[in-house]
Amino acid sequence: MVLIRLLGPTEVLGDDGRSLDVGGAKQRGVLAQLALRANVAVSLDRLAEGVWGEQVPPRYRQNVQVYVSTLRRVLEPNRPARAPSCIIGHREAYELVAAPDQVDVERFRRAVRGGRELLAQGRPETAATLLAQGLEEWRGTPLADLADEPFAADWVSELLEERMAALDDRIEADLARGRAATLVAELQGLVREHPDRERPWQHLMLALYRSGRQGEAMEAYRSAREHLLDESGIDPGPDLRQLADRILNQDPSLIASAPVSSESGTVPVPLTAVVGGTDRMARVLSHLNGGDRLVVLTGPGGVGKTRLALAVAAELQEARRPLAWLPLEHLTDLREASAAIAAVLGVDDLHADAAMLSGRDDVLVLDNLEQLPGLGAPLQVLLEAVPTLRVLATSRSPLGVLGEVVIEVEPLDPGTDGVELFGERARAHLPSFDVEAWRPVITRICERVDGLPLAIELVSARLTVLGPNDLLAELDPATGVPRTLGGHGRQDSLEDLVGWSLDLLPVQSRRCFEDLASLPETFDLETAVAVGSVAGLDVPAARAVVAELVRAALLRAIETEAGRRFTMLNTVRAVARAARDTGRDRSGPDAVADAVAALWVERARRSDPLDQPDARTLAAARADLSTTRWALQHLTGSGRADEAAEILLRGRRVYAVLGLADETLAGLLSALDAGISHPARAKAMVGAGSAAYVTSDPRAEELLAAVVDVPDDDVTWLVIGHTSLCALHADGSDAEGALRHAREGLARAEASGSRPLLRVAHSAAGWAALRSGRYDDARDHALAQLGLASGDAETVLALQDVTLVELFREATEAALEVATEALRLSLRLGPSFPLAQSQQQLGFALLQAGDAFGAAEVLLAGLRTAPSHHDSGFLLESVAAIGLAACIAGQDQPGRRLLQRSAALAQKHFGVDCALSDPLLSTAERHEVTATLERGALPAPGGVPELVEQAIEFAAGFGRRGADAGISATPPQRD
Repeated sequence: MVLIRLLGPTEVLGDDGRSLDVGGAKQRGVLAQLALRANVAVSLDRLAEGVWGEQVPPRYRQNVQVYVSTLRRVLEPNRPARAPSCIIGHREAYELVAAPDQVDVERFRRAVRGGRELLAQGRPETAATLLAQGLEEWRGTPLADLADEPFAADWVSELLEERMAALDDRIEADLARGRAATLVAELQGLVREHPDRERPWQHLMLALYRSGRQGEAMEAYRSAREHLLDESGIDPGPDLRQLADRILNQDPSLIASAPVSSESGTVPVPLTAVVGGTDRMARVLSHLNGGDRLVVLTGPGGVGKTRLALAVAAELQEARRPLAWLPLEHLTDLREASAAIAAVLGVDDLHADAAMLSGRDDVLVLDNLEQLPGLGAPLQVLLEAVPTLRVLATSRSPLGVLGEVVIEVEPLDPGTDGVELFGERARAHLPSFDVEAWRPVITRICERVDGLPLAIELVSARLTVLGPNDLLAELDPATGVPRTLGGHGRQDSLEDLVGWSLDLLPVQSRRCFEDLASLPETFDLETAVAVGSVAGLDVPAARAVVAELVRAALLRAIETEAGRRFTMLNTVRAVARAARDTGRDRSGPDAVADAVAALWVERARRSDPLDQPDARTLAAARADLSTTRWALQHLTGSGRADEAAEILLRGRRVYAVLGLADETLAGLLSALDAGISHPARAKAMVGAGSAAYVTSDPRAEELLAAVVDVPDDDVTWLVIGHTSLCALHADGSDAEGALRHAREGLARAEASGSRPLLRVAHSAAGWAALRSGRYDDARDHALAQLGLASGDAETVLALQDVTLVELFREATEAALEVATEALRLSLRLGPSFPLAQSQQQLGFALLQAGDAFGAAEVLLAGLRTAPSHHDSGFLLESVAAIGLAACIAGQDQPGRRLLQRSAALAQKHFGVDCALSDPLLSTAERHEVTATLERGALPAPGGVPELVEQAIEFAAGFGRRGADAGISATPPQRD
């Protein structure tokens, strides 16, 4: 099921949650109009006027039909030929058939309607939850990317008004549930932003009054009155005036209601408000009210499971549901736990007296069940005996009962809810603490403690001793969170919380977990199995332990582009590492590194150095980078440099595509220094030389000279060596040397019959032809490479070679077409050097076409994609091209500065006086822009990374100036 999102920039998410390409502005405008009137026929004329206004083209019917046809393919890629479409064609009209959950506008409106109904029924807890859930659908200004479309203005105004009304209702619900003090800052911001609206003023006055700030409440009334008189010449309305009178007279009915209690005693009321739990509360309540009879809240210690259960319990009591609350953290015996449950339900024996509970509509809330792994069975018997009973439980792992609904409680988002909780607790200790002034530091503190609410509360208390920067410095990831005394039992500190979970594990499982904590980042199941072997676990046993650790919330399973991986919180990792270092007699940390390194070598031997990685392979390599570096360092330092080199040589293409050729070079040089055996040494030198060429390192030719020592039967490295030398000589204008190595590389590739080797050889030969002005030969080599390509990665490289030829020939239209297709395929690979290169080439083509703002936008994207440490030549070419774009657009001073500074660095690093790519030199000449280093020019301050940062900053503002001036930042769409 797709999700159409209009409350922000237009976006369509597919079944897998990924964003779908729904075309240009007019096509998106047609979709937006249909979605805003989902399940209603919209006339073709209305759709056309919505995207063209008064300038409707003569063939608008055909244009709209094309848009609709394209949208059908995008929204329903797998629809059978005869099945009805979700966009139904009527006579002169179209209708989008959509479920209520498929359009975010309707999701928002449904949640708001439900919240208002609950608020009218006197149920503010659930009302606030639903209203907040609706407001969370908003991602910014609605239809932000379609603001210039004629239909948009009226819809945007209407939707923003609906949002303000919903926000007012949510604040009213929060006031009704006693959150006055936490609302003051939000309301002060609202009245500054919307001073003409009286309802926020009313809410601010009431929140101040309920916070014991009567004088400020009356001052707020005076401010509202003065504004309304000054701006509109009118007095406040009767509701605002009456509220001021009631505050002045201290009307007792304005005070919020008292806390709730249960039939079985008082439900604990936390001293602090729940932060970030509204959507989770709604989910839990929907399960309990919707027929699910056993709901289990799971998650790591300190994540807020108990706090969420308490909030749900309070909401259920507000709805007059019979409730029984029972904490079980101090019980470890099943018989004692069963007796405690029986007592709280008012019977003597849980099983013998189950019939006495028949017909009771209780909700039984059980807190902390992880130390009672066998409690699931008696609970299942109880639920089967009493069909009307509901159970809400908290545990760090599921109970294993058939039919249980498991809800994993996630940590707080560090930058939003985490900062809010930290600020709330900090002001409890230091009332004058300025949260906004310290927001970036607080965000990093919350990130460091994984967004765990308990950890945030514990560390915020230390502000009485340490400033925010000192506190952040103390929270080093390697040492974990400092111990804070004065808590409550096992939650005195995070060490206690994690230790509690570790103590519940079997010995072998605990050892495996502590070994996994040695890994520097996320890992897949195969890596976990390799680490498990250190603890003596075979493959099935290791997999079982991983499942056990996930159930215990010590590991978290996450779905990524690289497939399923596992991670642990930083705080958990720090405690586990400390436990491993001070624990029982066991193998040293090198045993884990040995196991992981052995797996990495085995994986390398399954690959080929010429393999072009697909998106999944790249994602996995990107996710494993820290572990790869760790394994390489271990191998090189332990006398196994041959194996380290093998990993780097076989993964050369993967690391090159990720923009890590410099790391490949450094790793191979370290391995060579450590000592590689003679048969592999020449190959390692050629691999290092190839990486040196890619990164413009001056050692490239010296290293590649080792190709003469590569054995004749090692065709792969002979071809890589000769093609790298071919490219190197071509760059140095040695046409004869380039041609000699090109022919040698092609001959050996053809003799081998290897398609990958032929691709590499044609690419190098094409570059040599291009540099010597033989454009037809270069194009033939590029097309031959394209014919040999299979898969996105290989096709992208071939298309880039074709684009380069068209750029050199100044066949701009052809270059634009091919570069656009290369970029489309590159996006599938994710952040990578081929993506950055495709963005750069499209930017060059746009510059040749005269679209300066469009070129700068795409070149900016390329600089942001490319690693800052990668290939200085590539980076300087992009900076120079941005400078040229600025000059073409009339921004001469900053444009010339970028061109001259990039030229100065090009001379420093490469001995040339111009950083502008050759295909753009004639473009610069046409616009009378000097790209070469001028005589007497000052050297560029700083280095390449600093210049790149300057270019990025300028280009970002340059693009905005173009948009403000009404200049398109992309080529015009062709309808």
